[in-house]
Amino acid sequence: MRHINRILLEEYYILAEQRVYLARIPNARKRLEFFMANMKPKIMDRIPRKHLASYLAIRPETLSRLMKDKN
Repeated sequence: MRHINRILLEEYYILAEQRVYLARIPNARKRLEFFMANMKPKIMDRIPRKHLASYLAIRPETLSRLMKDKN
């Protein structure tokens, strides 16, 4: 159990550090690029855009525009 606890603790710590780093990126485009580079690619298809925008601290309209520019 200690080993499993340690693995989970490390994973959550890494995710928390990524979240803190993401919050310090001032540019919305760079936040989106960091998210896309460091998160699992399939997650983009599974979560609603409004929740992703909220996670990235940008408006849904801005996320939509950035996603359109990406394609």
